[in-house]
Amino acid sequence: MLKTTIITWALCMLPLAGGAAQSTGPALTVHFEYQPADLSRVRVLHGRLDKAVRRAGVGEVDEAELHADGNDGYFDMRGPDPERIYRVVAPILRASSLMSGAEITKRAASGKSAFPLH
Repeated sequence: MLKTTIITWALCMLPLAGGAAQSTGPALTVHFEYQPADLSRVRVLHGRLDKAVRRAGVGEVDEAELHADGNDGYFDMRGPDPERIYRVVAPILRASSLMSGAEITKRAASGKSAFPLH
């Protein structure tokens, strides 16, 4: 009985494991430079991005990765369609002076592309 239960549980979890493997990396990454004095502004921007992405139902925003030396920062966003995420976050990013010179990387099944935020 226990063996059958374990096998049934494993078979039920198989589709979940397959889906997770496909979405392990971020669909969209924003790489930017910041100064330590900008830390509070970076957090506010992160909150705005997170709220917009969740409201639009296009994915989620990971915690910001901020290097200790205060030079490089990254916003990683996950979701099934990097283009849809970009359409939601691009106006917010463009409106922020912190994002001057930022680089966007989109990852999709068709490949990866990187370009500057205009």
